[in-house]
Amino acid sequence: MSLLPALPTEPTSASLRFLPMRDGALMIELADLAETLALFDALQATNLPGILEIIPAARTLLLRFDPSLLRASDIEREACARAGQ
Repeated sequence: MSLLPALPTEPTSASLRFLPMRDGALMIELADLAETLALFDALQATNLPGILEIIPAARTLLLRFDPSLLRASDIEREACARAGQ
C-alpha cells in the first residue's frame, strides 16, 4: 500500500505557461508535480522527432530540442493537446 496519492495518467491543467530559454530550449510551467509528471509521461510517449531531452522538476519541464527539426510552437501545440487544452 502506497502512502502517496495516485497521479493522474493525463495532465489536467488548464494553465500551461511556456517560457523560451534559448534557441533549442523551452520550459513549460504547470500547476503542480502531478500535472508535471503526467505531461512528462505523455510527451515522452509521443516520441516527437527533434526532442533531445525532457527534464522534469517539481512544476516545470525543460525540453531541449533540435531547432532544425522542431519549432517551439510545435512543442507548445503538442503539450496543449496532451494537457487537454
